[in-house]
Amino acid sequence: MKLNSSLVKQLIKEAIADRIKMIDEAGDIAALEAKIRKVEEDIKDAMAVKASLTSMEGLKYYVNPEIISDMMDDMEASIKELQTKKKDLEDQKKAMDKNSKGPKKSEKKEDKKEVNERKLTTKEKNKKEKVVKSMKKDFGGSKSDMYAIATSVAKKSK
Repeated sequence: MKLNSSLVKQLIKEAIADRIKMIDEAGDIAALEAKIRKVEEDIKDAMAVKASLTSMEGLKYYVNPEIISDMMDDMEASIKELQTKKKDLEDQKKAMDKNSKGPKKSEKKEDKKEVNERKLTTKEKNKKEKVVKSMKKDFGGSKSDMYAIATSVAKKSK
């Protein structure tokens, strides 16, 4: 029994593409989390610098008070900018989390209906078993993937 190799290849390609997409999304989320941590660190550092400027009593004898005031304003603006950036990154992460959690509940119900729509006919069952037997020698994936591909091939070939 010879498989329709183009169909099997297409099914395998689709499965691999889905897996790569999931990996990419996970990497993007991890990158955002690292950026958020770095921005939080920068905010803490900027606040520490600002606090140290206010605690230096002797500084006012050597530096014009207007310069100190300008420095304080600059530090406050920098902190606000960092906080805005952090909020933007967190919003991006929330959006990605929502998108990567899989299909919505309504989509899940539709998928279940498609899967349970009908059982394999006897002819399709025989075809599936032939496909599985021919795949056992060469298929490198998991057993469940092999059966899923075989079921799909059996349903699509008439």
